[in-house]
Amino acid sequence: KLVLNMDEKDFDAVIGVNLKGTFNMIKHTYKHFMKKRAGRIVSTSSIVGLIGNAGQANYAASKAGIIGLTKSVARELAGRGVTVNAVAPGYIGTDMTNVLPEKVKETMKAQIPAKRIGTPEDVAGVVAFLCSDEAAYVTGGFLTGSDNMSRRVVITGLGAVSPLGNDVPTMWKNMVDGVCGIDEITAFDTSDLKVHIAGTVKGFQPELYFEKREAKKLDIYCQYAMAAAQQAVDDSGILGHIDENRFGVYIGAGIGGLQTFVDNTVGLDHGGPRKVSPFFIPMMIGNIATGNVAIRFNAKGVSLSVMSACATGTNSIGEAFHAVKDGYADAIIAGGAEAVVARLTIVGFQNMKALSVNPDPKTASRPFDKDRNGFVMGEGAGMLILEEYEHAKARGAKIYAEFAGYGNTCDAHHVTAPDPEGAGLARAIEIAFDEAQVADDAELYINAHGTGTHLNDLTETMAIKKALGQQAYSASISSTKSMTGHMLGATGAIEAIAAVKAIEDGVIPPTINLDEPDEGLDLDYTPKTAKKRAVNAAASTNLGFGGHDACVVFKKI
Repeated sequence: KLVLNMDEKDFDAVIGVNLKGTFNMIKHTYKHFMKKRAGRIVSTSSIVGLIGNAGQANYAASKAGIIGLTKSVARELAGRGVTVNAVAPGYIGTDMTNVLPEKVKETMKAQIPAKRIGTPEDVAGVVAFLCSDEAAYVTGGFLTGSDNMSRRVVITGLGAVSPLGNDVPTMWKNMVDGVCGIDEITAFDTSDLKVHIAGTVKGFQPELYFEKREAKKLDIYCQYAMAAAQQAVDDSGILGHIDENRFGVYIGAGIGGLQTFVDNTVGLDHGGPRKVSPFFIPMMIGNIATGNVAIRFNAKGVSLSVMSACATGTNSIGEAFHAVKDGYADAIIAGGAEAVVARLTIVGFQNMKALSVNPDPKTASRPFDKDRNGFVMGEGAGMLILEEYEHAKARGAKIYAEFAGYGNTCDAHHVTAPDPEGAGLARAIEIAFDEAQVADDAELYINAHGTGTHLNDLTETMAIKKALGQQAYSASISSTKSMTGHMLGATGAIEAIAAVKAIEDGVIPPTINLDEPDEGLDLDYTPKTAKKRAVNAAASTNLGFGGHDACVVFKKI
């Protein structure tokens, strides 16, 4: 019945059976499970409770109420070893739905990413999973009986080119050891500039990844991206085990092929049109790393290039996470790349007073310190292989961690300055942590954006406290930018790798150069040296010009 034709008796009858029935079931098991300090409560809701349906307002309200009830009771029992979840089936093939016209069935199927009708066995499988020990980390959630809604995403490959090393093992060892990858700029003359330092890639060997002729057609940012992608793909062992149409690429850049742009502009000014390369456009555009990586690995599935300034890397892997989770791909190569340590960009950032003018490369990048005075430019690329859990398990892949949550918001405040209250980033953190269902007592590490600018470090600290409350004070936090510099579009991906490695190795990388935290910066920023911690949840936060805020969360598996 439409609400217009529905009376209170109609409404109460359905609420009484569905919502009150679930309430009574939970109430009668509550005390028993509390005494045992163990148990699994799984209720049945419906996809209608999430999206609504004309003519079923009473049914939709009752099923939405079950989801709210589930989330509330989950919070009450979270610290007592009891998980509380709900199953919200979508279009399930039953005697009731089987009589629908085929045209109606096809329309309903078209709305489901898995493109198939669910079965009662699907629902039973989800319930069995939620009752198993494997789901002990899931509480306050709701899953559907459709394949696409119960998919988990894991990390199965890593690759990096960075100021701390041109592969993940080297980079990670140097991070943990507190090595600074920032040095004097030698690629161009800085004698007339206020800034003379950057976190540059050193000893990169393009011949390991390209023929000389191919390398000449690639901007250096794209070379870094393809090298890191090759490492990640090799690390994962996924080639030969993935349908090319289910294999995607999501790579972003904050700026793109800047050096190519500069070189061809100078060529045009000094030598005329003949000095502009026919490869200028495909070398310079910001999406070309995605395209070249897809070509190299024959990845014909979903493809996207994200550009959100310094949040680019985090947004790239976050959007890829949802694409795999929602059933649009079985695996995606995701990350970010940047190579813009050039006179033009150094002068641009210098003139807007964003860069540190500390002349000492080893102490200039000092996030959270009272003597910080700006960020240090960096460059490189980071890539991760995101893969659907069952797909990875079936081929025996090494799994580094589970990708569990992603938040993406905008300050809508200022083109360069963050929201002074940190509200936008706080919401991104809350969204990611809610999706990941991070427990209040988690052994938590946060790889902070931590640029070393006065506004960022204070705003970010406020956002973490606003989002996490008391948990912010028990978390271990650090800024690896103190060692790499700010790698712009690549930074989120590199820092996500650091978060994943912290889970794998149980080590928190340090914030070097943190001699004395500034006023109001009162969290544990892991000063100077790494420390051991059995991390079971790790987050990475990033902000970008334009107000972009992003947070990703990984969990031990």
